[in-house]
Amino acid sequence: GTCMMGTYSSGLPTVSALESLTKLLAWKSNQRGIDPTDLSYHPSSGKVLRHISGHRSGCATECPGTALYNHLPNIRNDVMNLLLSIPPQISHINLVDGQNNFLAYKPIKIDFSQAMDTAAVRTALYLSPVNDYDISWQGVNYLELRPVPYWQFSTNYTLTIDTSARNIFGQQIDGNGDGVPGDPFTLNFSTTEPDNQAPFVEKGYPSGNGVNVFTEMKFVFNEVLGENALIGKVKLLNESGGNVSYNNAKIETSDDKSIVYFKPVTPLNAGSNYSVKYAAGIFDMFGNSTTTDILIPFRTQSGHYVSGTILDEFENVDNWNQPLDNPASVNIDSISTYFTASIERKRSGNYSGKLAYSFTEESNGLVYISNSTGYIVSDTSSNYGIWVFGDLSGNEIYFSFDNSNSYDQLIDVIDWYGWEYLSRPSNSISSPNKILTGIYIKQKENADKSGAIYLEDFQLSAVTTSVKELNNVPKEFTLRQNYPNPFNPATNIEFSIPVRQNVKLAVYDLLGNQVELLLNNSLNAGTYSLKFDGKGFASGVYIYTIITERFNSSRKMLILK
Repeated sequence: GTCMMGTYSSGLPTVSALESLTKLLAWKSNQRGIDPTDLSYHPSSGKVLRHISGHRSGCATECPGTALYNHLPNIRNDVMNLLLSIPPQISHINLVDGQNNFLAYKPIKIDFSQAMDTAAVRTALYLSPVNDYDISWQGVNYLELRPVPYWQFSTNYTLTIDTSARNIFGQQIDGNGDGVPGDPFTLNFSTTEPDNQAPFVEKGYPSGNGVNVFTEMKFVFNEVLGENALIGKVKLLNESGGNVSYNNAKIETSDDKSIVYFKPVTPLNAGSNYSVKYAAGIFDMFGNSTTTDILIPFRTQSGHYVSGTILDEFENVDNWNQPLDNPASVNIDSISTYFTASIERKRSGNYSGKLAYSFTEESNGLVYISNSTGYIVSDTSSNYGIWVFGDLSGNEIYFSFDNSNSYDQLIDVIDWYGWEYLSRPSNSISSPNKILTGIYIKQKENADKSGAIYLEDFQLSAVTTSVKELNNVPKEFTLRQNYPNPFNPATNIEFSIPVRQNVKLAVYDLLGNQVELLLNNSLNAGTYSLKFDGKGFASGVYIYTIITERFNSSRKMLILK
């Protein structure tokens, strides 16, 4: 239904209003395949009505006014003339002329700009060389040609839709898109070489050591898997080989690859071995099947997380600007790039900050969110950090200080999926004011062009600990030798405290300069293990020192690169 604002008992709407009405009705007529000059049975009124009718045609009302009602025949003709003035075209096809390596199982998908006479299009279609295919329509605008069973491998094809193809109003196709009807559409493409290889996992997470207990699973297969190929084939196993329950399992297709997602029902155990198993017999679209199990082992972090001083929970994002509003954002899609509070992923609280992005180029994209007031990272803080739900994209995440690129700091490459706590020592910030004003994702070449990360709990002085003696309180203060030692680039430093104390743990060079503050927090009695990352330090001997109210101790360690 369309409402014309005004009273039209004796006078017509303005010329502009009538032109807008004509365009609107032409758009809907084309979209729904409706002939604006014809009539049909109208169920709710029980009458046969014109497709473009006045309200009074079906109800006891003066609407739309006598003058406008009497003008409806002219409107019907104007709508039809407008439809006939624009010939149908191919608005989108999942091929480009001259394309190579079209996958032999993929259907050809064609979107027409107008509602088509489906029978006329069928007879106008030619494929050379001849290949069996099924034709299916969705509505009267969208057509699929699905091969039976496949297109021939390593074959050059020519697809033609000749000028007998017409829309529902009888207008001939405009095959070359020049606005003039009466020329065919022609497209050449070639198919891939024969595929005789079984699918494999191209990339995925989790794997390796140091996986967070809140991790989720995302694995990308190198090609599209066959229908139901994974049923009964996916297992999450503990170190005893027992099944670990998971939910939210799904499989998506993107860029001609299959992506598998699932999530443990509860957080995993700290310091434990697990594996993801894809049992033999997983097959691709051509029936090629894996003959052995795919086993991906990983180990969770040894420890638990103690929250610090939280500066932003991201329960709302009103104090953050949108990426499109920041001039630092470049090469991003304006529709699918945004920052919002979301309930889709949350580790604590009710919301997290969702930063969705899509880059328009192959490299050099940047999506930036900034905070007008910022957050001060004080010198008294041992570290600063944030919880991030990674998307396994391979892009980079940065913190930005003082709105100046000279003070940006790379936090990590997003090579994980699920929640991870990203932390850096406060004294690593070169900015004199140490005010966090922005977070951004920097596009890397060959990384995913689109994705989404989630942010929670930007904070100061959090601690990730490993408590090894949960049932036995240590009897004395201890600072143990780091391991491994020598190391490159990271090592573990372990200590014990028998009573609750404020603990400072710092690293110094041989001149006595503090080069990193690992910890400055009040801790309960227990045995703790902290990681020192020496990635940015030169080779040489360093001193690590623990200072409490009742105990001081130092040891040497060696970075060897």
